[in-house]
Amino acid sequence: MGTMRGDSYTSSTWAWVTRLAFLKLRAVAPDSPLAWLVVFGAFLSMFTVSAVAYSFGAFVNPMMNEFHVDLPRIGRLQTPLS
Repeated sequence: MGTMRGDSYTSSTWAWVTRLAFLKLRAVAPDSPLAWLVVFGAFLSMFTVSAVAYSFGAFVNPMMNEFHVDLPRIGRLQTPLS
């Protein structure tokens, strides 16, 4: 009967430790809605910046006509994007 008590005590102790470990993991869950919102915002901003950088050539002539400047001045605008 001594081993039975030891086994019972050991199993209940491990059950308690397992519960505590589970509670600690639940308290620090990284998948909060705010975290996913930050990930989506980062993706959206990177997508927008890369779209503007790669489509800059399509806007060169309209910008030259709108601001009445020559090609080298408009070309300087694209330098920080690349």
